[in-house]
Amino acid sequence: MKIKLLIFFFFVITSKTFSQNPPSMAMPSGDKEVLIEKLIEVCDYEAFLKTYCYKKIDKNAQQNNWSAEYVKKLKESVQLKYFKSTILNTLSFYSTEELNDLIKVYTKINNSKKNNKQLIINDIILSNLENFSGSIMLGKYIL
Repeated sequence: MKIKLLIFFFFVITSKTFSQNPPSMAMPSGDKEVLIEKLIEVCDYEAFLKTYCYKKIDKNAQQNNWSAEYVKKLKESVQLKYFKSTILNTLSFYSTEELNDLIKVYTKINNSKKNNKQLIINDIILSNLENFSGSIMLGKYIL
């Protein structure tokens, strides 16, 4: 009986120990958020996001014979506000000084290239971009 009781308590205690939630996303605050918003604007992430997703939509529309109306709804659902948290999270690890430096560099580069803006892409942004575009294809953001 004691062994059964001991085993029971062991499982209760270990199940509570291992059932922790993952940490929440790192999000910038204050000055860093303002600087990241500026960097998002300088790099024109919105145009990049739309171009990337529109190409995916067009490719899938052709393969799956989607109607023009459905394609239009999907393209209208591509909005930066649904993807912005990924960018904010990823760039929140930069210091204020680094963000200021990035803004200066990307402003200089992107002012000289009107049609080919440069931006920061890393593994996290790319992975989340693939997931986001997949959700767009499924119509999850259609209002």
